Amino acid sequence: MRNAFQVTSVILLIILTSCSREDNNGFLWEKSHGEGSAFASFYTNDSLFIFAGSLSGYPAALKTTLSGRLIYQFDGEHPGAFTSLTEDTSGITLAGSSEGRLMVTRLSDRFHYLWSRTYDFSTEIETARIARWDDDSFVVVAGDWIDSLRYNSFLILLLDGDGEIISMAEPSRGYTITVNDMVKTGNNDLITALTRKEGGDKSQAVIARFDISGNLIWERELYNNPEFGASVISLTKGTDEIVYATGSTEITEGESLFTSSWVAAFTAAGDLLWKRYLENSNSGEDIMINKTDQLMVMNRNCGIINYLSLPDGTIVERFRMYDACDPSEHMIELSSMNILPGGEYLVTGRRSGKFYYARHRGPE
Repeated sequence: MRNAFQVTSVILLIILTSCSREDNNGFLWEKSHGEGSAFASFYTNDSLFIFAGSLSGYPAALKTTLSGRLIYQFDGEHPGAFTSLTEDTSGITLAGSSEGRLMVTRLSDRFHYLWSRTYDFSTEIETARIARWDDDSFVVVAGDWIDSLRYNSFLILLLDGDGEIISMAEPSRGYTITVNDMVKTGNNDLITALTRKEGGDKSQAVIARFDISGNLIWERELYNNPEFGASVISLTKGTDEIVYATGSTEITEGESLFTSSWVAAFTAAGDLLWKRYLENSNSGEDIMINKTDQLMVMNRNCGIINYLSLPDGTIVERFRMYDACDPSEHMIELSSMNILPGGEYLVTGRRSGKFYYARHRGPE
């Protein structure tokens, strides 16, 4: 029988449960930690790493040293996954799903269990993003997996520091829809990454702006072709309120149909500035702005990173973390990337079916 909210402190167990290896491609270390997927990571206030995801079908969070040595592990009681997390001075808050319900869990910085909440709504939840709204509350957006698209609404919640609901909106759009990311605007609205589907049509990539109460301010399609499916996966925002989005779309080459990653920039009013297509047999999975003011898109398959100019989307550089990797084979699928203070990359994902996380020194 599983122990509810099990927390494991590990010293030598890492030798038995994880595998690491040196890599000639610039990896400082790589870790695989059991069957599952790692969806998110965080560089903490106490200079350690947290990784969140699913292990053996159950929500899991790991805390490691900078060398990747496991210190603490938290396992949820019921099947599900943690898909995002945030940290403050008093602890870690994780969001995800458990058996189709939204789940939010709070841990201390030493992974002591503080509280966990599950929420029942008419929409089943498979993925959630959480962020600090202010010093006393969290904002959460949650919905279905992009590949599923079974429901015609998603969730926007404002929670207090104990996980109690301050406000909740379940925007219904008259077609199946889900949300995969959000950014907060300067005047406290949310710009969301949506993927929608109408009837038997292909999925469409949509950006929409809501207030915290779930009232729609504007909605924009990102030049969808009705013959091909598309989705929005990740967002980031610059200091000038320009928002950048990435995701995937179907394209053809001769008789072949495959996916391609894309990236776009638009204003806080929803006006598209530019759009670029990036990598074949791939999907833009995470997006960020580095310290040299370049836009970075991490592609899901094989850890291919595109560096672009912010003003016009010109591709400046292309970098592969894994040389011996074919994107069409899906052996290495990354979910998130963080840039560390020293410029290294911290990545999470799934490798050969395992919960995977790694630290890479970045391009020389």
